[in-house]
Amino acid sequence: MRRLLPAAAAILLAVACGPSDGGSASPAIHLFHPNGAPSVVEVAGLPASDLAALADVKDDAHWHAILTVAVRAGAPPVIGHYTVADSSLRFTPQFPLDPGRTYTVRFDPSKLPASAGRTDAWRAQVVTTDVAMPSGAAPMAAHVRRVSPTGDEWPANLLRIYIEFSSPMSTRGGAEHLHILDERGTEVVEPFLPLDYDFWNSDRTRFTAFLDPGRQKSGLVPRLEMGPALEPGKRYTLVVDAAWHDTYGQPLTEAFRREFRTVAPDLMPIDMAKWKVSLPKSGTTESVRVEFGEILDRQLMLRALAIRAPSGQIVPGDAHAEKDERGWSFAPEDPWPAGRYELVALSILEDLAGNQMGRPFEVDTFTK
Repeated sequence: MRRLLPAAAAILLAVACGPSDGGSASPAIHLFHPNGAPSVVEVAGLPASDLAALADVKDDAHWHAILTVAVRAGAPPVIGHYTVADSSLRFTPQFPLDPGRTYTVRFDPSKLPASAGRTDAWRAQVVTTDVAMPSGAAPMAAHVRRVSPTGDEWPANLLRIYIEFSSPMSTRGGAEHLHILDERGTEVVEPFLPLDYDFWNSDRTRFTAFLDPGRQKSGLVPRLEMGPALEPGKRYTLVVDAAWHDTYGQPLTEAFRREFRTVAPDLMPIDMAKWKVSLPKSGTTESVRVEFGEILDRQLMLRALAIRAPSGQIVPGDAHAEKDERGWSFAPEDPWPAGRYELVALSILEDLAGNQMGRPFEVDTFTK
C-alpha cells in the first residue's frame, strides 16, 4: 500500500493501549501531522495476525467498531478511510483536522477480526483518548486564488459560484462568509441556497456556492415572495470575508471582492452544433481547441469533455478552460496519430444557468 507517513513525521501524541500479556506487543495510538499531508491517526504495534485479518475488513460499520475519530465522545465519526501499512492500522480523515480542536479517538481491540479466542489483557480494554492538532507552526494563511465564472458578465439566473483557495480550508464555514452587494452597497438578502452540508472538493481548496434556484427560476414561490437574487443589467460585488479560516485556523490574508455585471437570463439549452473546433496536426502535441459561443460551468466542463481515439479509448492528456469558460483546450500526452477522433461530452455538462445539452433548466411542466 502507499506509504502515508514520511520517516521524518513528528509524533504529536502517543497513548499506550494497555499492558502486554504473554509477551505480546502493547499497541499505541499516535497522531501525526506530516508536512504537506493530512493528519493521520495510527494504531501501531498490533500483532501481524491482526494486521493480516484487517486487510479483509470491507464494511464501514466494522471499521467504526474498531476505531473512530470524532469531535467529541458520542458524536458521529469523522469521515475518512482506513488502511493497513507499515505494520500499523491507520485512519486518514477525508478533510484535514482543525488545528486547536480536540478530537476523541476510540479504539476497541476486542473488535479486531483476530481477537476471537485470544486472552491478551489489552484486547479487553477499550481505549478512549483525546487528541488535538497544535494551533501553532502554521504556514502562510490562505487567500482566494480564483472565482469562477472568471468573466465580468454573469447571467442573472446564475446557479453556481466556485471559490478557489491557495491552500486547504477549515471544516467550518461556508456560505455564511459569502455576500453579494448591489450597486448601492446593500447586501442582497439570502441569495445562496441554505444547506446543512458544505460542498468542497477532496482537498478543501474549492468551495461551491449555490444560488437559491427557487429565486433564480421564474414562477417559483421564493422568487414570487422575495424576488430574484440577481436582476439583469445590474452591477454587483461578491465579497468573501477575511474571517473565513483555513485548515490551521488562520483567517484569510485579506477579504476578497469581485465586481460583476448581470446580463439577461440564459434560458436556452447547450447546442453542440454551434461549437467551433480547431484541429491539431498529426504527429504533434498541439491542443484541440473548442469555442462554445457561450459560457459553460468551469468545473463540469473539465469533468465532462474528452477526446476519444479511433480505438475507442479516451486519449490521456491535460484539459483547460479558456476564454473565461467560453472555450476548452486539450493537449495529449503523446503526439496525435492520424485518424478520426470524437469529441465526447457527458450529459452532466451545463452552462452557468444549469441548461444542459438539448434541455433547458427552466421547463414548463404543464407543456408536454
